[in-house]
Amino acid sequence: MHKLRFQRLGRTYSPAYRLVAIASRYPRSSAGRAFLGNYQPMHGTTISVHMNQTLKYLKLGSQFSSNSLRPVLQYLKFKSQLVKN
Repeated sequence: MHKLRFQRLGRTYSPAYRLVAIASRYPRSSAGRAFLGNYQPMHGTTISVHMNQTLKYLKLGSQFSSNSLRPVLQYLKFKSQLVKN
């Protein structure tokens, strides 16, 4: 079973995260199977997600971890508002 979770990068007080698909039994610092996006909470909360790859892993049965779900949903909500306008 795979999880879609954040992998921490960056320096001590300047975190940056990658959204990766990784087996659920591996720790956060392990190498992910696929790179799916970026999240930088300290720099104006920028997030980017590669939707085609993310949807591919979701169709295969992957689930978001509890910490990665909220920023991705906010990103999708913001992106859908841009498309409407």
